[in-house]
Amino acid sequence: MELIIHDLNNEKLKNLKWKIEKKEKIIDKIKESINQNKIIADEDMFIICDNNKIKSCMGCFECWIKIPGKCKIRDGYENLAKLYSKADKVVIISQCVYGSYSPFVKNVLDRTIPYLLPFFKFKNKEMHHVARNKSRFDLNVYFYGKNLTQSEKMAAKEIVKANSVNLNVKNFKVSFLEDQGEWWNMKITVINGSPKAVKSNSEILGNYLLSLIKEKEIKKYYSISFKLNDKIKNEIYNSDVLIFLFPLYVDGIPSNLLKLLVEFEKEKVIKSGSKIYCAVNNGFYEGKQNHLAILQMKNWCEKVQAKWGQGVGVGAGELLPYLKKCKLGKGPLKNLGIALEKFSDNILNLKSDEDIYINPNWLRILYFVQGSISWILKARKNNLRVRELFRKND
Repeated sequence: MELIIHDLNNEKLKNLKWKIEKKEKIIDKIKESINQNKIIADEDMFIICDNNKIKSCMGCFECWIKIPGKCKIRDGYENLAKLYSKADKVVIISQCVYGSYSPFVKNVLDRTIPYLLPFFKFKNKEMHHVARNKSRFDLNVYFYGKNLTQSEKMAAKEIVKANSVNLNVKNFKVSFLEDQGEWWNMKITVINGSPKAVKSNSEILGNYLLSLIKEKEIKKYYSISFKLNDKIKNEIYNSDVLIFLFPLYVDGIPSNLLKLLVEFEKEKVIKSGSKIYCAVNNGFYEGKQNHLAILQMKNWCEKVQAKWGQGVGVGAGELLPYLKKCKLGKGPLKNLGIALEKFSDNILNLKSDEDIYINPNWLRILYFVQGSISWILKARKNNLRVRELFRKND
């Protein structure tokens, strides 16, 4: 069963242009709950809305010590714990208020105490309550609101994370809607500027990024095989965001991508309001070595009268193919995960920010040695000896 908790009215629902779960049935059921001003129950879906009848938790704890698992308040919201125990997925759509939920949604969450036992356990070195049931659910939270600050977003992410621990959630996800309507309609074009195309480190980097913005309407192209016809011109022109992914070639932009950028300028393909972002990786350890390529992208952005968003410079790009089993944001990919989370957040909210340069969570000397050895091993596969690698240019 899917449990949906929302604080929407018809105007907000219309402005959001609902695309969160990509199911028409959900849209219809939410509309039904709004129009009938009541909780909607279906065999595979349960919609909880604000009917102005919900009472606040009294903190009596009778749901623990008198009528275990049940709330004493009879207002139509007393069976929340039972609903949680039956849910495979819980979806929350809420206005972001000071980094928390809206008062109604927070009230619903406050009333889920019967889902827990009064007894304690230790998790992540902290004390928490034990879940009453063994069943677990996925939690997707969608916050909306205008002019949300970074502090509000950080607090909102943290409260969902804390809720997920306390409610023994299987997986959780947090998304933000900065301006109602604009975020869901966003059209994104991604251009991979690596000559290696799908076999490139830029492709790996792009896949990490796209996993963080996957709900959007995204078109993807490769500069090495790009053909600028009228259809593609129109798609790029109508893009709200263009993301360029490419490797550093001789301290700058690869020539195949540079040629394409010139063509874009000549053909006036870029709309003046489009936002430009780029992620550049190199084979050296230091991400800062990508700064000239990012500066060149900024200069191109100014020439075509687009709006600059942000650049990310990633060092040690050659590590990426060997770290596919590592989780983004953990271990060697910790810095990359932090950078891409901020980068994707700025993209989704059409924000401009300072460029980010990162090094891998990897010993510099180890990368130096591994890099040298890897070239020797590759040469041996081509039947070359080490000394032959140092052959002079005669």
